[in-house]
Amino acid sequence: MDFNTNVRDALMGHITNEMYASQCYLQAAYFFEDENMVGIAGWMKKESDSEREHAIKIADFLAARGASVKLPEIKAAALPMEPKKYLPIFQALFQIEQQTTKQLNELAKLAHEQNDHASYSFLLPMLDDQVKAEDEFDTILTKVAAYSALPGLMFHLDAELKK
Repeated sequence: MDFNTNVRDALMGHITNEMYASQCYLQAAYFFEDENMVGIAGWMKKESDSEREHAIKIADFLAARGASVKLPEIKAAALPMEPKKYLPIFQALFQIEQQTTKQLNELAKLAHEQNDHASYSFLLPMLDDQVKAEDEFDTILTKVAAYSALPGLMFHLDAELKK
């Protein structure tokens, strides 16, 4: 199957980014479990699963187009985790979401420029989902910033995300 090598390699590289994001969310989940915020921890685990699903979806797409998928080494999660200091964790995760949005935009642009319509079509729904995820995260980040003035208020967010 004809597959533009630049697009293929960029998609392969994006698997790494999605898996790193998954690892960061999972690390944050266990941090929040240690902080007895099981609602936030559960939400973080769902986000971790979602990022991993994105990586698998990309790998499956690559394999379906005849590419040999080689899973990369994933670096350890690097989040600023200190007890009772929640805002920096959420800010770091939001930066990862913003970076993912940027990368998906760049991938879609590359696929379009290379006339790889199958990849372009594949990426558009992912990009739509990513924009929604970033918007949702921005709402949560705003709450975390407000609740950081009185850390006990974080338990309100914990209860909200437990639902």
